[in-house]
Amino acid sequence: MAMPAVVFAPHPDDESLGCGGTILMKRRSGARVNIVFVTDGGKSHSRVMATEKMREIRGREAIEAAKNLGLEEKDLHFIHARNGDLENDRAKVFRKALEALQRYRPGQVFVPYLRDTPVGSTDHADTNWLVLTAIQKYGKPVTVFEYPVWYWQHWPWTSKPDPGPRGALKFIAKSLISALFFIAEINCRVDTEGVEDRKKIALESHRSQMTTYIAGVNWRTLSDVSGGQFVDCFFRGREFFRRYEFIKSTQQ
Repeated sequence: MAMPAVVFAPHPDDESLGCGGTILMKRRSGARVNIVFVTDGGKSHSRVMATEKMREIRGREAIEAAKNLGLEEKDLHFIHARNGDLENDRAKVFRKALEALQRYRPGQVFVPYLRDTPVGSTDHADTNWLVLTAIQKYGKPVTVFEYPVWYWQHWPWTSKPDPGPRGALKFIAKSLISALFFIAEINCRVDTEGVEDRKKIALESHRSQMTTYIAGVNWRTLSDVSGGQFVDCFFRGREFFRRYEFIKSTQQ
């Protein structure tokens, strides 16, 4: 727990959801933790709020959440890539990720789980690939922890939705494959029961994602996902990771 770490978050809130408890545990042990926010999250509610305004809000929320995780503003780095458009920001993200690794020289790196693919977005998977590519260029051995976020939206962790008769078999097959990958790949867990209250406060700091920020509009929140079961998945007393050693040109 005392090893310095860098957490790469595709959007402001992923750090709190996926590994907020682990960050708190590491800070309690005296470890240095830095968070790199890859995208600005400005398009999360683009139908009801201008991107620039949302970008500012989510930046402030990220700083507040990080403070509740035991960090200071100086421990944070914002790449300001455009969420939902990482494909066109790859060169920038790769360069900034490599710069962060060279500056902070972590022993551990936290990235989204490689199979974290929410519907309509590749930001998590793109962040995984770009950071691992930067680690290879960095050339120093690190321990990688891949943290699931949207993976928890799959059955059996949340209730099976009703996809209709035509999609039922496809949905069940996809869910079973998802569960098998999880069993085969998720090989590390951290006991976070003692810090869950602080983790919850950190997550609630992302108010634009957790509450109806503007009344009277269709403002979707994380609590709306799977009828609230999705958020519940992050408060079970432990956090799960795919853990492996990364040495230049060799991923084990």
